[in-house]
Amino acid sequence: MKNFKKFKEAILIIALICSVSAFMSCDDQSAKGVKHDPNKSVDVRSFQPSEGRVRDYVLVEGNNFGSDKSIIQVFFNDSEAKILGVNETGTTILVLVERIPFPNGDGEAEVSVQIGNKKSKAPGLFSYKVSASVTTLAGNGTNGNSYASGKLSDLLLSGPTYIGVDYDYNAYF
Repeated sequence: MKNFKKFKEAILIIALICSVSAFMSCDDQSAKGVKHDPNKSVDVRSFQPSEGRVRDYVLVEGNNFGSDKSIIQVFFNDSEAKILGVNETGTTILVLVERIPFPNGDGEAEVSVQIGNKKSKAPGLFSYKVSASVTTLAGNGTNGNSYASGKLSDLLLSGPTYIGVDYDYNAYF
């Protein structure tokens, strides 16, 4: 009977320790990150690298971004970048550059951050370079061509086959 009482006390102490540690860890989770202060302005200090292509990563640094990426928008001219993450202090945003339309391909873009109705431009311009990527769309290297209607992936091509792209990014095969 005495051993059972000690066993109950030990279980109670273990349960109390687990409860306190769970409560404290939940408290630590909510303390992580900062909120954007709507009473202060958004400040964009810099971005790096200063040049890149579509799907390149860019770090935008500044103040009062907050750590909630769902309320932040980053623009390269009028093209919105995809936000991959924001650090816990709300001072750095990691974005993925989307396609920036320029009449002649390459160009320079202003980088800006918008949170709610507050927008701030970064000093300097981002130098955007159009790039091409090469990939196999169809073909298997056999010595015969097979043309038929259907999916491009089912087409068998052997010899040189050319692809052209116009200024509106329409592909011609």
